[in-house]
Parts: sequence; structure tokens; C-alpha cells
Amino acid sequence: MLACLGPLATVSAVEPQSEYKVKSAYLYNFSKFTQLPETHFTESDRYDLCVVGNNPFGSFLDTLAGREVDGHALTLHYLDNKQPVNKCEILFITRSETRQLDQLLRQAAENKILTISDIDGFASHGGMIGLFVKDNRIRFQINPAVARSCGISISAKLLELGEVISSNGDKERSRCSE
Repeated sequence: MLACLGPLATVSAVEPQSEYKVKSAYLYNFSKFTQLPETHFTESDRYDLCVVGNNPFGSFLDTLAGREVDGHALTLHYLDNKQPVNKCEILFITRSETRQLDQLLRQAAENKILTISDIDGFASHGGMIGLFVKDNRIRFQINPAVARSCGISISAKLLELGEVISSNGDKERSRCSE
């Protein structure tokens, strides 16, 4: 599966539509290369990928529904910022939710949810994986300290492919409760 992720780092993102097609593939591959705490799967056999805010993906994410992640069927949920995120395994926070970012990151930390976004500086502000475009290509930053504090393991191969960064201060690193 890592072979599927590697080429994505060099896929051109010339048009916004193709940008979110590539980002949807990243979301699926991130689910394959991260390990969530076992408590996520005590009540459900689903792997819930949630998108909060205005959906920039169009129908691209729909192709992921039903695929398997660690023996669990992937399901999609589109939320507004007033809906609880506690049932999500992955939470993608859209740019439309920049003002609610701190609140959403707190909720995700309380529930040990993998957080991903394309909000500028996401990983350095307490998110786990931030997507961005550089030189017309989709890239990603990973904040492993935040993920570890939530009991989420990120594979060494994924860490090699991404830009590893740290948070701005201890506040972000300690959001998850043990």
C-alpha cells in the first residue's frame, strides 16, 4: 500500500478538482499507515472518516466508502461544526472551519481522533497531518508529538515521506487525555 502513497507526493495539483481527488487518496492512505487506539473499535466495526465544514471533495470521497481499513469498513460522514465528532476515526477539518479550529482540535483530542486538514499551518497549530500545495504538488506535514499524545501511531514510512514538524508549545501536545 505504501507504493500507492509514494507516487501521490509527486502528483500535479494544477486544478482544484484534481487537487481534491489527490487529497481524497491521501486520506485513505493515511488511514492505512496510522494505528488508532483500540478503544475506537470496541463499539463499532466501522472506520468512520468525517469531514467537517463545506465539502471541497465533491464526490471523490464517495469512492472510498466501503473500502477496508484494518478489517473495518470505511464509512463517510459530512458534519457541520455543531455536530459531535466523537464517533470519527479520522476528522478532516475543511478551510471553512478555520475559526472553529481550536474547538474542533479539542474535541478530536478528547476522543483520540486522527486530525487532517489543508488549513494553512495546521500541523504546527496542533493538528496531526496538514496537507498543502508546494511547487504545484500536494505535500504533507506531520506532527508526530500530537499524534503520540493521543495514542495514535504513525508508520515510519509515512514519517519518511512527509515533512515532520513540532507544535508551537506544550498546549497542543497535551490536549489528549490519557
